[in-house]
Amino acid sequence: MLIRCLLIAIVVVATWSGAARTGSAQNGQLIEGLFRTLAESQLERERQKRAEAEERARREAIQREQESRRDPYEVRLPSGFGVPQPNLPARPPVGTPPGAPIRPDRGPELGSINVRSEKAAQYAQNLVAFNQSYSQLVAELRSAATRNAELRTLMPQVYEVSASGRTLLRQCDGLSVLSPIIPSHQEWDSRWRNISFQLRRVGGLSDSCNDAIRTCDQLCTAMSRQLNIQPQFDRIALRDQMTTAAAHMQTLMDDLELSSIPRDQCHRLEHDCRLLRQQLLADAQRIDRYGYNECVSKFSDFASRWRAFGAQAYALGDAHIARRLDRISECGEATYELLWIPPPSSVTEIGPIATRLKQKLDLVTEKMTLRALTSLPPGDQVRVLESVRQLTQQSVRFTNLATSSRPQRAELQSAFRSLDETWCAGQPLFVRIPTVNLGHVAEINRSCEQLREALNLRADYASPVRLADLVHSAAALEGTAEVLRDHVLRNQRYFQPNEFRAGITENVQSFYRHAKEVHELLSRGDRMNDRRHMAELQEETGHLLEDWNQLAPQLSQIQNHGLSGPRATQIQQTGQEAVPPIAQLAAALLDQS
Repeated sequence: MLIRCLLIAIVVVATWSGAARTGSAQNGQLIEGLFRTLAESQLERERQKRAEAEERARREAIQREQESRRDPYEVRLPSGFGVPQPNLPARPPVGTPPGAPIRPDRGPELGSINVRSEKAAQYAQNLVAFNQSYSQLVAELRSAATRNAELRTLMPQVYEVSASGRTLLRQCDGLSVLSPIIPSHQEWDSRWRNISFQLRRVGGLSDSCNDAIRTCDQLCTAMSRQLNIQPQFDRIALRDQMTTAAAHMQTLMDDLELSSIPRDQCHRLEHDCRLLRQQLLADAQRIDRYGYNECVSKFSDFASRWRAFGAQAYALGDAHIARRLDRISECGEATYELLWIPPPSSVTEIGPIATRLKQKLDLVTEKMTLRALTSLPPGDQVRVLESVRQLTQQSVRFTNLATSSRPQRAELQSAFRSLDETWCAGQPLFVRIPTVNLGHVAEINRSCEQLREALNLRADYASPVRLADLVHSAAALEGTAEVLRDHVLRNQRYFQPNEFRAGITENVQSFYRHAKEVHELLSRGDRMNDRRHMAELQEETGHLLEDWNQLAPQLSQIQNHGLSGPRATQIQQTGQEAVPPIAQLAAALLDQS
């Protein structure tokens, strides 16, 4: 358009110049003004078009950004499961003396999270349902743990799963695809399946606890299926157990060859054992290609065939063969734990274990002669003799019941519980007698543990958690908290924005202070019976747990706030090292009467 206007102007000028070569200065000024006016008007129109195009592009970009930030799916969270808002400015409470430390106010929790796809919403809803059921389960387990020593030892792992579930829920906020949370889900899934397996082995849980465990199992399986992943298990450890069992089976064949049993029977047992060993080694070589369900199926088939073989081998009554069978059974029980499946409990398998238990008890009690007992104080001598008398009677009664044609589970449970209590009460005295073989004592403990599992009994007469263990955990936690604090402060300049930097540095320093205080309070063993001291210890432990609940989600998100690579990985690994001692301290010191 501009070129066309210029051509017209040139033609007009040429015509004018041809008509009057001696034109006046006014004509020249008129032509110059015409050129200037045409050029300026054209430039103005082009500037307006560019400005309109830029404004239109800016509005479209803003609209696209707003649409991308809009979360079409909202997942409501029940009370206590909300995502915490950033820390509010610290305000001193009324009556606070000058110079006293001020704890920052915690912002209220948001009542929902927003996700950007239907799949993410379904996953988050299942996770919320899991956390709700699990929260009720934790409350009941905490109450039951005060009466169950076996359950008390599991409470740290119970708290770990609870913390992992809440952290995973926070990671779902703003999620559009599920792939970013697969590593976190796999770690949480592994922890839950392990504690689920351990809880199902504990006897005496209420029906509501068992229902909650089944509900959580179903929800966990549904979420794993949605992520298209199978349950996580340690393939390397599983292969190691299979290889170890195969080595014991080879030694078992040598023991059979050297035994005094008839040759025909020996060759038949060797043949059966060789076939089982070949099957086990073949499965061990292909373990990397098996999925979880196929591993469970393969192992269950092998275990069924092995139990039939083991019953025949135990019936030989050979001590060396029985010891080798016990070693193989240990590998089998470790495999059950690696695959999170409960071992079959059949009363027909209790007979051989009861027979071995009686044999070892006889070997131990026959060494408790009057001469051997002189190493003990008179009062302890009387207690040992009474324990020996009771063990002899109880072992005979239990063995007769276990080897009868139709053993009844209720009678077996009652008889073994009496025997187990007597053994656990007398064992600390038995091991002080010089003539007692400690190897036999270990084998008795092993048989008792097998019978507890087979009869679904718990040893609630076991000793409680020791103070020394808590002090050790508190010392380890203080060291880990100090290292974590140093890592965060060293890299704080990389954290963005400023609000995140201020929040994580404040939380990590508060976490270290309370970890140090808990360690100091636990180290004062002479004041553990003081109610005020215990109240202060429980309060500090509560503050420690509160700080960790604030710090953990921040540590999981540092890659999104300016720090990545090995430094971020180092900080997160240090944070993971703090989880076990925190869980143990919380289980032992919080909500305990």
